[in-house]
Amino acid sequence: MLQLKCTQKLIQFSDVRPAPFPEQPIETMLGGWHANIVDFVRPPLLIFLNDRSLYCLIDIARLYGERMDLAMIFRENLLRALQENQVSEGQMNRVFEDYNEAIVTRTDNRKVLGNLTDIMNLIYFNIEDAVERNERIDLRNLEHKLNSMPQRNINWKFSSDIFKQILGAS
Repeated sequence: MLQLKCTQKLIQFSDVRPAPFPEQPIETMLGGWHANIVDFVRPPLLIFLNDRSLYCLIDIARLYGERMDLAMIFRENLLRALQENQVSEGQMNRVFEDYNEAIVTRTDNRKVLGNLTDIMNLIYFNIEDAVERNERIDLRNLEHKLNSMPQRNINWKFSSDIFKQILGAS
């Protein structure tokens, strides 16, 4: 089961009612994901950060009908990331079997929240820099840049390398 651990800011923005925390930790190959919203740009951006690898996914906050379907947006971006990282079809199927169902809860890990805040600051800096140079903001390039930076909480390794290692991709 996919557990999206959303910040209060995202919960209020998306008008989602968070579920109570599961009694037992949810065990999946990739683990849970934290989510936040960057609302200093229009349209706002969604940030998903993996608890284990600190791999991040970035997308535009979109409405489906009259509501935001966080799980659908997440799954679309995860599929793209798995394909870009050349993950085997068998591993992709396993990940999506794990994430067949989804729940939205509140955040629960201060360390990951700290990393999420760092990612948000880097996004802000990169967007501000692109605007100053009058350049187009390429979300895929920004995402790649963030996942290719060493992270202290994973022993100065790259998020993309840990993500691939967990998934058994080369």
